[in-house]
Amino acid sequence: MDVAHPLEVRLIALLSKGRIRLISGDLSGALHLREPSSAIFLEKNLRDSLEDADTLVSSCLLTQLALPSAKPWSGRFPDADIAQTAQRIGQCHLDLLGDAKRALLISDSAQRYGNDHWVPLLPGLDLPSPSEKWIWDIAPAEEHEIEGLGAEQRLVEASVF
Repeated sequence: MDVAHPLEVRLIALLSKGRIRLISGDLSGALHLREPSSAIFLEKNLRDSLEDADTLVSSCLLTQLALPSAKPWSGRFPDADIAQTAQRIGQCHLDLLGDAKRALLISDSAQRYGNDHWVPLLPGLDLPSPSEKWIWDIAPAEEHEIEGLGAEQRLVEASVF
């Protein structure tokens, strides 16, 4: 499931003799939102496809789901409204995983630069207890060119529903 599938993925599915089925759709339920207070919903055919799946895997997208809606709202709506909507989008995704037959969530949950403290990336969301955790080294200090900031790292958690 993705909004758009890369060419390599489409080729793999084509060669899978029907074992891999690609579904295009908005997993956030947010691409239709015109303002932060709009209702969040998944298209019925998308929800039906997800409910039929044996296993759902949400891999490194939870922190990005609200971005397509939030970026255009910056400066037009209060930051608190945008943050609350991002939280609602994330919670809808977690509810979707919780309703699945089986689901695995892999998500970055916190970020830090250098030896600074971890800053939560999903504030207000009630994440399940992780089965595994690890640190993902995103970029060395030299790459982001902000003097004194240090290397960027993310805390990644994997949870089974």
